[in-house]
Amino acid sequence: MAIRSIFMDGFYRVAFSIFLFGVILLSAGCGGDSDTDEPPATNPPPPPVTNTTEPDEVTKLITDMSVMASITDADGMPIRGAKVGNNGLTGSDGIVMADTQPTAAGWYRVSAPGYAEEYLKPVGSYQGITAFSTRLTPVDTLLDWKLATATPVTLTVGDPAAPELSINLGASAFSSDVTLSATVLDPLKTHTTLAALDTTDPLYITHPFEIRALDTNGEDLQLASSETATVSIMENGDMGATPRLFWFNPDTGIWEEELTAGCARSDNTHVQCTLSHFSQHGGASSTPPSSSPPNDPGSAQRESQQELNEWGESGDTSGGMPESLLDALTNELIAAITWAEAHPSEEAKTLLVNTIARLQALGYDDYNHQDGNGVVRGTSELYDAIEAVITALANPHINNPQCINFEKIMNLAAQASIFGPEDIKESLFTVFHQLVEQCNVIQGRIEYSIVLASDIGWPGYGVYSAQPRESGASYWTEYNDISLSIHVNDAGDAVEVDGSVTVETDFPRVVYRQEVNNMGYCSFDTFERYSYWGEPNKGAVEVTVHAQGDNAGLQYSNETLGATSSISMQYEYFEVGWEFQGSLPLVCITADDASAVIGYWENYQGQLMEQYKEQQYLESSGEELGQVFYHWSTLEQLPTVWNILNEAPDVTRAGGPDSFPTRIWRGSETLFDIGNIPSGEYGHKIIMRYDIQHIDYTKGGWVKFHQ
Repeated sequence: MAIRSIFMDGFYRVAFSIFLFGVILLSAGCGGDSDTDEPPATNPPPPPVTNTTEPDEVTKLITDMSVMASITDADGMPIRGAKVGNNGLTGSDGIVMADTQPTAAGWYRVSAPGYAEEYLKPVGSYQGITAFSTRLTPVDTLLDWKLATATPVTLTVGDPAAPELSINLGASAFSSDVTLSATVLDPLKTHTTLAALDTTDPLYITHPFEIRALDTNGEDLQLASSETATVSIMENGDMGATPRLFWFNPDTGIWEEELTAGCARSDNTHVQCTLSHFSQHGGASSTPPSSSPPNDPGSAQRESQQELNEWGESGDTSGGMPESLLDALTNELIAAITWAEAHPSEEAKTLLVNTIARLQALGYDDYNHQDGNGVVRGTSELYDAIEAVITALANPHINNPQCINFEKIMNLAAQASIFGPEDIKESLFTVFHQLVEQCNVIQGRIEYSIVLASDIGWPGYGVYSAQPRESGASYWTEYNDISLSIHVNDAGDAVEVDGSVTVETDFPRVVYRQEVNNMGYCSFDTFERYSYWGEPNKGAVEVTVHAQGDNAGLQYSNETLGATSSISMQYEYFEVGWEFQGSLPLVCITADDASAVIGYWENYQGQLMEQYKEQQYLESSGEELGQVFYHWSTLEQLPTVWNILNEAPDVTRAGGPDSFPTRIWRGSETLFDIGNIPSGEYGHKIIMRYDIQHIDYTKGGWVKFHQ
């Protein structure tokens, strides 16, 4: 295949040559004014300059890399900033290519804010690189637990009338403020359910779940000394007459039995257990989970891993692999290729490499086996599929190289150097060398998690508050992905920054319930309910700013911006089966359900966008721009991206021959007891997390234009 490259330096050289050639013609006198009848020289322009040498930075990336992992959400969208192993972090494409290590038992921990943790133990490696992908499960429910006002609480997942999981905690459960989360996990998607149990009984993990408590710094916190939590699991009888509970220990890679859990069956469909610590837990069943895999790209790999485990546990390995395992491996090969053809992505590529590594670990450097139709399938198809995915991902960057995509280009260049194809590798090297002389970028993510109060209303007014939450998740999350390019203006006397911020939101419906008869109005059970929700949104906020800089750094100030999309937020109040009649004293009567929907922030464009508006939510007094929220009668403020960048970075790396100067801002801010989000009620919590990097790919070259 011919090299498909766009050589920008060559383009400008050609354009300048044509221009210069025209000037020469005019100077010499064209047509009848020429001093000679001989035609002027028409030497062709010089060919485009290419540099297909592997960059030192790419060589170092390959040399240092022990893991190549793709981390996505449940829909396959890349997750930026996910932690993989002991020190790896995913970039904007959701992939990590780094030297990061697993636990002592070989399990890689994967975590990201707003998602349940995952652990994986891949089989095999390719050229010393362990490749894997996983889709993280979003947290089901969050609860803001405050030490100063702590009361016994119940956290539920699912329909409140029949929750899949409920957790009861006492008022002394924790020694500090925490954000408590609970998530019900799918046993057919959670990798830990493939791990062994510390029992010789033929049992399988069923109804797994995760409970976590994070302190104000986002660190895991366990229950206070001597405190316990009571959990109720809706398991529909799967855990048997004598239920047992296990927890996954990542340091041993084994599900260990909770011998002090005291699990007991409360009825035919529920089991109640007592926990003294938080982690991934699961019940045990004598029946394996359904053999029908879920419709996700990793399901076939799971099937072959299950077959491999069962073959190893059988103790009968002298006769070679059973046909069922070979069939499973062939199905995995076919599934990985089929997925890659339909969804060329980093996720698909790591699945392909993981399949090759698994086959090589089993002794099949060149695997060939018949599928169910008698067609021989082999590893050569996997390599072809990897090249096809790399080509599909690389071509847009080769045809239209942009500084904000430099990280992706470098990753793809390293992958092409390992897997091919050769022409794509050389084109990516050329693009790399062109961009490395001109790219200076700021990239990262600011994330806002808004934890709604465990009750709404007026704190301290008892029955006038609506509690507890009736259903759904108790928060929404907004992600602001920043991609800015730093460059010198045309006059060469000022530094400019431009680019975009992509805003994504997750707004699940949240419902509160208030029992009105507790207020003394009604003699029969009556309820009011309040619901908040927003339409999930993804849109670009275009940002143009002005910055001044020197060798010591930059100072930023906003100039202009505009948004291409908005979010419609809604509030609904409804009464179920009753209404008030008459004036004081009020009388409750039965009536049809009644509801009213009110729109909030119908043109809301994301929290980052709000940082630049003169009107901050309900405040229009012209206060300093920034994230402003009400804390009772006081205005509280979160830092803007410019506030962050104008502070000293948390990490500074000088760079070198095979690395780039980098400044990193990484931290979090929390506001407590906040109101007006979106109602006039108080008690909400806002957690702001940020991870922003300024990477100078010119290695200081840009500052020579502006001192």
